[in-house]
Amino acid sequence: MGLLSTAADAAVVLFSLAVAAAAPLIDAQAVLPRRLFPAPLVRLHRWYATEFGDYLAAEPPGFFRGLVWLEFVLHWPLSVATLYGVLARRPWAGATALAAGVSVVTAMSAVLGEFFVSGRATHKLLQMYVPFAVLAVIAALRGLVVWSSQGTGLAPAPSSQKKRP
Repeated sequence: MGLLSTAADAAVVLFSLAVAAAAPLIDAQAVLPRRLFPAPLVRLHRWYATEFGDYLAAEPPGFFRGLVWLEFVLHWPLSVATLYGVLARRPWAGATALAAGVSVVTAMSAVLGEFFVSGRATHKLLQMYVPFAVLAVIAALRGLVVWSSQGTGLAPAPSSQKKRP
C-alpha cells in the first residue's frame, strides 16, 4: 500500500499544483478584465486556446464563466491547502483533497459533457482535459482513503474515568 499511496500523493500534488497555478494566472482571464494580466500571460492564454482548439477558453459561454468563478473561489483555495497539506503531511490533507477532487470532477463533467455533445472538441483538447479529470478522481479517491482510515471521529472517545461498581 505504501507505493500506491506515494503514487496517489504524487498525483494529488500534480493536480493541486496545476489548479494552484492555472486558476489565477490563466483561467481567471475568462472572467476578469484582460488588462489585469501581464501581456505574456494573455499571449499564453490565446496560444493555448488556438493551439488546442479550446473554444470554451477562446469565447467562454455563460456556464463556463460560472465554472471558472467556482474554480477561482473554491477549487483554487482548496488546491493550495491540499498542496500544502500533502507536502507537509498534515492530517487534514485528505479532507481538502476529497473536497477539491469531487468539486473539480463535478465541474469537469459539465465541460466534458459539452465537448462530447457539441462534437467540437479536438483530440488534442481532450488530451488536455481527460487526464486532468482523472487526476481529480485520484485526488477524491485519495481523500476518501485517508479520510476513512482516520475514522470519522463519531465514535465515543475512551473514558479516562474509572467505572464505579
